[in-house]
Amino acid sequence: MEKDTREIWQWIRWWMIHLGISPAELARLINYPKDRIERGLNGELVPIKHKLFDLVYAFNPPNARGRFFEEEYDTLTEEEIISMLKPPAPRQGNLWSDYTGND
Repeated sequence: MEKDTREIWQWIRWWMIHLGISPAELARLINYPKDRIERGLNGELVPIKHKLFDLVYAFNPPNARGRFFEEEYDTLTEEEIISMLKPPAPRQGNLWSDYTGND
């Protein structure tokens, strides 16, 4: 659990930086105390799993768009919600983009 919680806070930090969201704004968006958000971002083991759905809804990641949260919330597993919260993998170039023509 400790590893999962720390990893989730790292993802939250990534999304906050990527989207330009402050701890105060995130606190408002997910209805969670700002001081707990700040403590979690600083590496403390602050419980956050009960707010995963709210986080995905607040960050609106590309892999979650198009899903009907209100209708599907009861059917999504914790693993599915966590997978939506993960930052996108670094983009890799096309296989042929570095092709120089030399065999």
